[in-house]
Amino acid sequence: MSNTYYEIYLADTFKLCKTLVVKDEYTAGSINKYVTTYYPNVPFDAANPRTWKYYLNLNGQYHATDVAMRIVSMDTLEEILFNKANLEIHRATAKEYQYGTRYYNDLVRRFPEQEALIFGILYPIDMTEAIEAENHTILHFDTSLVESNELNLIPKIQTWINAFFYRWHVRGYEVTDELYMASMLGLLFASMPTAVLNMRLGNCRTNYVHSYHIREYLASNGRLDVYVDYLNKRQQLFLYRNIRWLVRNAGKQETFNLLIDRILTERSIPLTSFDIRHNLEGQLENILPSVEMMGNPLNLDYLSLEGEPISVGELLDKGIGLAKGNLLDLPEAEKEAIELMQASNQNLLPTKMLESSVVDLSDSSSFTLADTLLNHWIYFGATDRYPTILTVTNPKTGEKIQVNARDAVVLYFYTLNRAHNVKMETIPEIPVMRIRKHPLPTVSEIRQYVQSEHVSDRLISAALSDNPPIGRYISTEAFYDACYEIHQRLLGHRGMYGYREDMTARGQTENMVMYLYKDVVCNIDAGESYEEWLEERGLLIDDLSILDMELLSSELLTVATGANLTTRITLKDLQDALIRLMTQLSSYSIQYLKTINNGAFVYLDWPAIRTGRDDTLLKDKEVVKAVPVEVLEVDTKLLSSLEYEAPYGARLNFGEKLFDSISINACLDVSSSSGIVVKHRIANPRIDITTITDNFPEQ
Repeated sequence: MSNTYYEIYLADTFKLCKTLVVKDEYTAGSINKYVTTYYPNVPFDAANPRTWKYYLNLNGQYHATDVAMRIVSMDTLEEILFNKANLEIHRATAKEYQYGTRYYNDLVRRFPEQEALIFGILYPIDMTEAIEAENHTILHFDTSLVESNELNLIPKIQTWINAFFYRWHVRGYEVTDELYMASMLGLLFASMPTAVLNMRLGNCRTNYVHSYHIREYLASNGRLDVYVDYLNKRQQLFLYRNIRWLVRNAGKQETFNLLIDRILTERSIPLTSFDIRHNLEGQLENILPSVEMMGNPLNLDYLSLEGEPISVGELLDKGIGLAKGNLLDLPEAEKEAIELMQASNQNLLPTKMLESSVVDLSDSSSFTLADTLLNHWIYFGATDRYPTILTVTNPKTGEKIQVNARDAVVLYFYTLNRAHNVKMETIPEIPVMRIRKHPLPTVSEIRQYVQSEHVSDRLISAALSDNPPIGRYISTEAFYDACYEIHQRLLGHRGMYGYREDMTARGQTENMVMYLYKDVVCNIDAGESYEEWLEERGLLIDDLSILDMELLSSELLTVATGANLTTRITLKDLQDALIRLMTQLSSYSIQYLKTINNGAFVYLDWPAIRTGRDDTLLKDKEVVKAVPVEVLEVDTKLLSSLEYEAPYGARLNFGEKLFDSISINACLDVSSSSGIVVKHRIANPRIDITTITDNFPEQ
């Protein structure tokens, strides 16, 4: 058992119990009694709990009896009131005053009677929720100390608290002993750490198990605890449940397939096996077949290696680093493998050479986050939108150097050039690119530069929407978050014109979205002497070596841009850890190869040629010679009319109509060798019968 991990586990358990807020109505009443007794002039409304000191402090609000607490901001070095509103702005200060830190303890020592208020300011509880909750309900706990799969832990603690008061609490003692309730709460929280440890111990061998018990269990089974930090919770629980079965069944195909699915596929790490096979293309010239290696994806076909075959030597070259003597044995091993395969009566044989080839594109993009952070640091520092105080260490003396973000820009470029053995005499102007405009242009303003047939108002509105607001950033954390949002929206704007295929529409869309950004030249004390500038600020760093200058410039960049706030496991580290885990749990004869790019790809962002709108019109005409026509049926029309003059001058018309039909059989044979469907329209001869009119004499 690792003492270090156990001490961390215990410390986190005690911290969880200390930060647990349990509602107690008796305490609220006692505080009210204290206020009315010692502060009779302070208004008190017993019917309105929202005015009580107990609930105000839980919500992080000052009561009339509380003393204002003033602290020095870690962000601006100015004195501020310690309250919720200021901590929302001064994020670095809020981070430094978290529970258990040195600054938190110093503040509690200065105001020992206001620790409940201090805790409420840092972790405010909704007042309505606190008032309406039942007595002894858990109102707050540090969520970072309860793991995502420990879904039953807080309900178990709540049940234990209710049982504690049900078993041991005697209300009668509250009347006779005013400190009875204080002693009850003391016993409650003194017993709670042991109860929580037992609850977590009871969760072993379940899905609710704490990661400490998973780590120690895996450490006892093959020392697999070194991989815990690289596994997600699902993978940790899989190994926790099945590690003994995996060890007993190591080397089996079923076990191997299961490991690929749960260890590699779960984290999108591809794996390819290689088969050695005969190539019979040169069989007519050579008696023996040639030998080649072909990749066979085992998972994630769209990511795995598959395509052109490679030679045996090329595959062996990839495994040179797997063992110390591989380079010396390579020629003989290649020759032996080819000869054995040529003499084999099998056309294809699987090998135990497996390769995981991954392309890491996490830091590869047209516009990188690092560029956005650097450019906006310079611009915001020059325009007083980033007034935070940065603290770095003098690499030579170990002393702390405090500079604001604006001066840090000047100091950074000085130390960066000195690190390359270039001493700058005067402060230069600094050009920056792709700075988000503030305020953003309007639709009508953008419309002046683009045509509506290529860029619609809807597209302009889409580009103007969802852009993060530009403000004033007191803390490094706030600056980093703002730049991250600006960068994500910049990539979205890049996609707006990158997917446009029409050349004119693409160009105008790019102009439209780039009009939301600007390139400017920043003037931060430009023209002043660096020597005088450093002396005025007491920055005595000229005696630093080139290496020290490099360390100082690197720390300035890291601290100012907030790059030190984010720590992540790279894809390279993840691939390496998971492949080592597969190696440990698989057959000893399997050899794993790893391939991954060591750095980000540089995107030139060269736009592909667009052809624009294509209005080509193609016509074709074909004349077909008429074929003999055979008349099968004739459609005749007979019209008879009779005119009769009746008495009194009236005339009568009698007519008859007779219709027949004609059917024509046209023998037409059309063929086309090009495969084009041709439609023909033929005007066949028509036979008409002249109308016959009969005139009858009058009677």
